[in-house]
Parts: sequence; structure tokens; C-alpha cells
Amino acid sequence: EQLLAQIADEMDRLNRRGKVLACHLTYWTGKAPAPIHPKHLVRLPWREAQFDFLQPADCVLDLGCGNGGHSVEIGRRAALVLAIDGDVGQLAIAGGRLEQASLDDRVILLAADLEKPSAWRFVGTGMWDAVVFLDTVEHLKNPQIVLHEIHRALRPHGLLLISAPNQETQWRHRLREAGLDARHDPDHKREYTQQQFLWTLI
Repeated sequence: EQLLAQIADEMDRLNRRGKVLACHLTYWTGKAPAPIHPKHLVRLPWREAQFDFLQPADCVLDLGCGNGGHSVEIGRRAALVLAIDGDVGQLAIAGGRLEQASLDDRVILLAADLEKPSAWRFVGTGMWDAVVFLDTVEHLKNPQIVLHEIHRALRPHGLLLISAPNQETQWRHRLREAGLDARHDPDHKREYTQQQFLWTLI
């Protein structure tokens, strides 16, 4: 039993370090201008299809915009985008992407911590047609604070596009059964079952 426990501990350590290494490899191999999880480099048609709900006249908040991958797609579809993230390095990459796509006049970047009141000072109340909040809620210590601010920022009948990692996949179950870290990303504060996710939004 002691040997099995040691093996499990070592596998868990490798599993955790492997995810960190994967982030650095994207930078070392030239796939990204800064370390980033490989999942953010993959274009997912089903995810981009969500942006088709946006209208050309829409004003959109892109929360947790990161390196601007989503911001570019949103900017191609909407009239105005305010993209917010707390990572200045990732925002610099986003700025380059937007400039390359000739969208830097339509997408405004703001460096701010979404969990602090100061981030919402420039957002206003009932001003936004849509909020894009993809794969960000799992990084927050207090998601309810941010969800409350989103509700305040949206116009009546405004659109919220939100997603989070699924805790219930077969692979995640296998990792947990093996006693390993089953999170998609080491920085995730929480991951959700479908029911938990829906309850969070109520």
C-alpha cells in the first residue's frame, strides 16, 4: 500500500508539472509569444459559432479576454468591444493581434482584476448588449461577485455567452479515480458539473 501511495503521489506530481510544462512549451517552440495553455491555441468551430448570436450594432464586454483570440472574432461581428483581463502580458499580445486584424479602433483593452470593484468603474449599468465570459469563471475565487456585476452591466434581455470546463468527462473521472489532479488547468479554482454550473448562474 505504501508503494502504491508513492506511485500515486509521483504520478500526481508529474501530471501537475506536465500541465505547467505544456504552457511553457507553447512559448519555447514559437507557437505563442508568451506561455499559454495549448488549449487556447486551438480554434474550435463550435465555440466561434456562439459569436454568431452577436449583432453588428452590439456593444460587447469580453471578460477574461486573455491574448485576444476571442476579442478578434467578437470585433469582427460587433460595433464596439471592451475587452478586460488582469494579465498585462496577455493584453499586450491581444493588442498586437487586434492591430494585425485592423480591429484596434473597435476593440478597447482594459487591464483590471474582475474581482475588484475598480474593474467595473468603466463598465456602467445596463449599457451592454452582450457579455462574453468564456473559460474564465473557473479562475475566480468569488465568481458570484463577477456574475452580479455582469447582470448589472447587461441591458434588459441582454445576452450572456458563458462556458466553463466540464468536470464530468470520462477522462476527468479516470484521473480522480487514480487519485490525480483532474483539473483542466492548475490555475482553476473550481470546476463544475452541469448541475453545479447551472446553480451558479441562478
